[in-house]
Amino acid sequence: MKTRRFLALPILTFLLAITFTNCKKNQSSDKTSQNDIITSKGLSYEIISLNKSHGCENGNKDKSGCVEISISYPKIVNAKDDQVKNKLNAYIENHFEINGYQSLDSAMNDFIDNYLDILKFDSTYKTHWYGEYVERIIYQSDEILSLAYEANSYEGGAHSQFELHFSNLSLQTGNLVKLEEVLKDGYSQKLNEIGESIFRKDKNLAPEESLFKAGYLFPGNKFTLNNNYSLSDSGIYFFYNNYEIASYAQGTTELLIPIDSISTLIQKNWTK
Repeated sequence: MKTRRFLALPILTFLLAITFTNCKKNQSSDKTSQNDIITSKGLSYEIISLNKSHGCENGNKDKSGCVEISISYPKIVNAKDDQVKNKLNAYIENHFEINGYQSLDSAMNDFIDNYLDILKFDSTYKTHWYGEYVERIIYQSDEILSLAYEANSYEGGAHSQFELHFSNLSLQTGNLVKLEEVLKDGYSQKLNEIGESIFRKDKNLAPEESLFKAGYLFPGNKFTLNNNYSLSDSGIYFFYNNYEIASYAQGTTELLIPIDSISTLIQKNWTK
């Protein structure tokens, strides 16, 4: 049995929706779909959806003996110019590169095959497996395109696996946009101070309370913003995945730094 891993690179969950294809019992089903072209502020794209499943027939409400996997992402069809379009598409597609596989199709097939291999040894195995991998555009201005990549899967074990990662790309160049490009020099200390104040308020922690004793594992017991953020009209949204700063039981952590609170730090307004 091969070991497969979808790479999640640096959306909100409620923005995402997955639709699985139905299939007949003990038969596999493959489906690829493309939606209508969506156009916004000079950018046009379509949603590519790939679905594979086995044992997920209609009426199988508890999905016993069902394995299914879906991948969805935007394909840019028109941007500022072809160079920008190609760079945006290359970045998006790289999120779904898979170790040891030549294509998404072969990786999805192996996900199904891994499940079927178990059935060869234990025909009574009925645990539902699923893999949901979605890239979505969550914010767009004239300058910035913010993407969110969500990977949600379960292949047996104690619990499912979930990851959420943001990327911010320039619609003028197709390159990644870093905070130092939109915030003033020396922004880091002040931004972290604002972030820590919001974090402690959200977690009901006193200003001097130990982060470590509260169950949060920051380097040197000092609050630090990570590099997993999305730019938006509201501000900068940071997200910490499971195990990043806390145990699985404590879950993920989200933190929004309002744009009004960092107005003095902004050197390039990304909301235009």
